[in-house]
Amino acid sequence: MKHRSTDSSSGQYKPDTIQALLQTAAHEKEEESEKLIEGFLKKELSVEDFLTDFIEKRAISHQRRIKAEKVAELIRSGKLSNGSSSVSSAASPGPAAPTSYPPLPYPPASSGGPSLPYPTSFNMPMPGF
Repeated sequence: MKHRSTDSSSGQYKPDTIQALLQTAAHEKEEESEKLIEGFLKKELSVEDFLTDFIEKRAISHQRRIKAEKVAELIRSGKLSNGSSSVSSAASPGPAAPTSYPPLPYPPASSGGPSLPYPTSFNMPMPGF
């Protein structure tokens, strides 16, 4: 629901603001997935619940990170303008906000859902469980 309201008002934000919001949202989902890992290691979650939630949160995090990188690329190439003469200085986060993840080895997800390089069904037996 939150996504729809952002879509309708996205014209109100500058591209560098959208990039920063996407980076922040990606980081939040990544932190949530890290908390899931901790909960799973403490045996607070079942394997099925952990995998379902973890994959969902990481996929969303990766999608948002890719979108933020694409916005940054469009700003650098001059295809998106922030509406001011200092686009390059305002748009580039500089060394203070580097992304710590390399580009994904598979294409970004289409609008039909996440395109993951691994199976998402859990019908395979898990060894040792």
